[in-house]
Amino acid sequence: MANKKAKKKKNLAKAKASSQANKNVAANKLDSAAQAAEAPVAETAPAKTRATKSSSSKASEAKASATKASATKAKRSSTNARAKAAPAKKKGLSPRAQWGLLIAVPVLIIGALIVREVIDAFDPGGTGVVAAESWDLPVLGDSEPAQRVRLADFDGTPTVVNFFASWCTECDTELPFFRDAALDLDGQVDFVFVNSNESGNWRGMVDRNGIGQLTLVQDIEGTRRNGLYRSLRGTGGMPMTAFYDAQGNLIDTVFSALDEAGLRARMASLGMI
Repeated sequence: MANKKAKKKKNLAKAKASSQANKNVAANKLDSAAQAAEAPVAETAPAKTRATKSSSSKASEAKASATKASATKAKRSSTNARAKAAPAKKKGLSPRAQWGLLIAVPVLIIGALIVREVIDAFDPGGTGVVAAESWDLPVLGDSEPAQRVRLADFDGTPTVVNFFASWCTECDTELPFFRDAALDLDGQVDFVFVNSNESGNWRGMVDRNGIGQLTLVQDIEGTRRNGLYRSLRGTGGMPMTAFYDAQGNLIDTVFSALDEAGLRARMASLGMI
C-alpha cells in the first residue's frame, strides 16, 4: 500500500513537471511568436517613415523645380518685352569699313577724272582742219549730218573768232559784249564762237549768254579738242580772240578778256570797222 502511494506521488510529480515543462514550452512559443510579430512592425515603421520622407522630398523638389521654371519663364518674358519695347539698333559699318569708304570715294572720284581726261585727250571731237588760216570745223551741237563751218565761208568780210569754255569765268564776262557786237555789226563783221578746251557742259554758258543763234563751232584734235586754239598759239588760258581781215589773213590775237569798249577799239585799230 505504501508502495502504491509512493508510486502515485512520484507519478503526480512527473505529471506536474511535464505540465510545467509544457507550460514553459508554450510560453516560449508565445514569446517567439510575439517577437516575430513585433519584428515586422519595428522594420515597417522606419520604411514607412522613409517613404513619407522620400515622398515629401520629391514633392519639395518638384515644387522648387516648378518655381524655378516659373521664374525662368517670367525672366524670359520680361527680356522679350524689353527687347520689343527697345528700338532696334541700326547695324552700322565697322570703323574699318568707314575708313575704307573715306579712302575709296576720293580715289574713285580722282580715277574717274583721270579716265575722263584720258578720253578727252584721245577724242578728236570730229574731223576737219585746224590750221590757223584755213580751218574747217564741225558745228557745235548734235546736228545730223554734221554741218561744217570754214574760214573760207567768210571770204570778203572781216571775221572775229572768239574761244570759250564752260569753266572759264572771264568768258562768261565778255561773251555778252561779243554777242552785242555781232548783232550790231551784222553784215559788216562776222563773228564765230569756238568751244575749245572743254571739260564740262558748254550748253549752260551758251544759253546764259544768248549766243545760241550765232555761229558756234567745235574745236577738234589737240590735247583736249583744242587743235585750232593751239594753232593760234594758245597756251591753256582762256578766253582768246583771233582777228582776220576780209581775205582770211590772221591779223591779231588777244589772249585775255575784252570788254565792249576794248573790243570795238581793237577792231577799229585793225581797220575792221
